Amino acid sequence: MLYFSKLRIIFVSIFCLFFIFIASNNLLNQDNRFIDKKINLQNFVTTLCHEMIHVKQYARNEINGIDLCWKGRNIPKDTDYWNLPWEKEAYRLQKKYADEIWESDLL
Repeated sequence: MLYFSKLRIIFVSIFCLFFIFIASNNLLNQDNRFIDKKINLQNFVTTLCHEMIHVKQYARNEINGIDLCWKGRNIPKDTDYWNLPWEKEAYRLQKKYADEIWESDLL
């Protein structure tokens, strides 16, 4: 059991790095050469919060990225992006967590 938990921690850590890469990519312009001045730190933190919510979803087995399964329910493949339950949750919580970070003066 302990071995499984270590594997899970490694897997979730790799997932975190992947989602951090996605969030940081939002700072780059289309050429991926210069930081886009339109994206500020607060937007970056909000995007990072959104992606970390997905990490939480994978870590708790709420989402299965292979089968489009959410908390044990199959989601139709033709479901619109904005209606995917994992995206609804991430968009609903991203601002809450980003605001908590700003209010706590962590940055």
